[in-house]
Amino acid sequence: MLDDAIVVVTSDHGENMWEHDEQFNHGETVYQSTMHAICVIRLPGSDAVGTRVEQLVASIDVLPTVLERLGLDLPDGIDGEVIPLDRTAGGFPPRVRYGEATKPAGRLEKGQRWANALKSRCVREERLKYICIPYRHTRELYDTVADPDERANLLADPTPEASHRADELGERLDAWEVLADPLPSHFDEEQREETFERLRSLGYLQ
Repeated sequence: MLDDAIVVVTSDHGENMWEHDEQFNHGETVYQSTMHAICVIRLPGSDAVGTRVEQLVASIDVLPTVLERLGLDLPDGIDGEVIPLDRTAGGFPPRVRYGEATKPAGRLEKGQRWANALKSRCVREERLKYICIPYRHTRELYDTVADPDERANLLADPTPEASHRADELGERLDAWEVLADPLPSHFDEEQREETFERLRSLGYLQ
């Protein structure tokens, strides 16, 4: 099977181990400890073994990458871009990637168009990462190369350049947020037993 199969191993998130806000979780912040996930892709017959893609990529890029390898068209409404996996593929222009927290749940969303509208969100463009937490009325800016642990908020005592870049990234983040058009997520009770069975097969339920 491996002679023909594309194998993708990825995770949906990292884990915050008290690096920020003195809490252990993966849903309330958008720092790199949470946002940095793994992704390993094995291509059949490829000479790109061991290649590490240095450019900024995200989980939304996995689908277009696999579809391109399979020679299939990309469906409408897909935001991701193909990851250059071969050594000869070269790079691609700098890209912007966004992220959004899902917690705290159940106490911020009343009256909002989108369930995560007031939660922590971020935008990253090359080495700069801008974080906005609406319900806390806070803004942060980090240089992820010079400060990979995101300890030195460049907006704590900002230079004119830092303020300017934060405003630019903030505008991009606001524009992205307006485009949010999530799929319905109401639970279908008719799928209750099937869902439980799938969770049991994964080890989540006994």
